[in-house]
Amino acid sequence: MDIDRLICNHTETILSENLESLRILRKETLEAAEENSNYTLYRRDNGSNRVKIVVSGGASLGPLFSEFVGNGLADGMVHGDFNCAPAAYAIFELGKKISDGRGILLLSNHFTGDFLNNDMAEELLNDAGIPAKTIYCSDDILSARGEPKANRGGLCGIAFLIKIAAEMARNGKTLEEIYDLLGEVVDRLFSITITISDDQETVFFGEGFSGERAPISEKYSTVDKFVTAATQLILDDVPDRCKNSQSNCYVSVNRFRHLSSLEGNLIARSVFHALSARQLTCKDITVSHIFDVFSRKGCNISILFSDPKIDKFIKPVHGYNFTI
Repeated sequence: MDIDRLICNHTETILSENLESLRILRKETLEAAEENSNYTLYRRDNGSNRVKIVVSGGASLGPLFSEFVGNGLADGMVHGDFNCAPAAYAIFELGKKISDGRGILLLSNHFTGDFLNNDMAEELLNDAGIPAKTIYCSDDILSARGEPKANRGGLCGIAFLIKIAAEMARNGKTLEEIYDLLGEVVDRLFSITITISDDQETVFFGEGFSGERAPISEKYSTVDKFVTAATQLILDDVPDRCKNSQSNCYVSVNRFRHLSSLEGNLIARSVFHALSARQLTCKDITVSHIFDVFSRKGCNISILFSDPKIDKFIKPVHGYNFTI
């Protein structure tokens, strides 16, 4: 990500000015703070007598994570600099600030820095008498290949975790109940990264945003072809128990900034038809720009293979400029 090419006032103030912008856009229903490259945003009206949801991760050019605070989303978030995890004490302090005794659920993608800092923040909160648990999203099917799913990195599937956790908290579920069900959601959540070469000759599957090379590639021909290939890679990874007659598929297409809305719609169409061809029910599908670190065309496709226990907590959530 070439930060110096962004349109801004000063690169060193871009993230703090973004939080100020979000407060203006949300009519100052949010509070923001910055300290030592840790950027915090939380709801003023976060309700009482329920579990609070805190999400954290590195900053990006998309809404994840700074815009994932609000109704149907997290109660607060902390991000670090671009692609940098926030400090444990920043997560801890936010948890203390918004807690009302029912507990704090911490959510992050599964990367080393995020894991270490959330793990420490959880310990600090529990030591302070605030019940806390952490869920790590490990939905990237082409990371840590050949290893257990829990060892994988996280992608945009975390958006499903955020909105399901928020809905469960709104319905008065306990910290333990939310934690247990989200563990099942993580097991049923699968994502893939698709990037397209600048000359539009090659499609790459599984390229990492820290420069990791894509393990799989093919010659570009049509949207249907590469989306069908990507969908099949996901389905090959999904346990049979998640692909039964009671499973509803919820799909999120995260388009990168160089991919137009029209192109994103075509990809969503292809995913729908690829699932239908395999007798899988696509219950809902959204196309949004959520997370972005790539400077070329591409997207993430995330599929949640739900079950009746999870279905009742899945509702469309509208952020300021996205839907999940």
